[in-house]
Amino acid sequence: MQVSAYGTEFNVKAYEDEDKIEATLAKGHIEVTEIGQPVSRTLRPGEQVVYYKNTSRMEVDKVNLAVETSWKDGKMIFRRANMNEIVQRLARHFNVDIKLEGEELYDYNYSATFTTETLSEVLLLLEKTAPIKCTVIEPKQTDDFTYQFEIDIEMASESLYHFIHDSSYEYHFYVFPS
Repeated sequence: MQVSAYGTEFNVKAYEDEDKIEATLAKGHIEVTEIGQPVSRTLRPGEQVVYYKNTSRMEVDKVNLAVETSWKDGKMIFRRANMNEIVQRLARHFNVDIKLEGEELYDYNYSATFTTETLSEVLLLLEKTAPIKCTVIEPKQTDDFTYQFEIDIEMASESLYHFIHDSSYEYHFYVFPS
């Protein structure tokens, strides 16, 4: 995918370990072209193009700009985000490894805004709003003398899981600085 920018504010999210590349337009306009294809598409503010690496397919959709660009203001905003997306963003933001233990965790959707919270505070809020348990595994020192943190997230209890799972809840929590 090739992106050409014209007097714009935009965000490109392209991680090697992900199967897609996203370009989100906030202001101005950008033109996106699939490599080897003669057709291009011009994005309007509030639109996002997603390029799927495995299929070489592009899709354009409207998105919530606050969610997509909040990182530049030091925020993490989630709107109806699944646990996998939350874990992925928390892992990158706090430079930790987070493992989800159990497929049932992927069914939960959250809406949240984090501004100045520490990782411990975020994990505590997740535990208070869903039937999950977060465990921080003792940090390990690596060869370059930095520390590697690992966090496991699993279901808190079987009976609570069945209650929540059968009820189709969506969790909302909002945290604002005092």
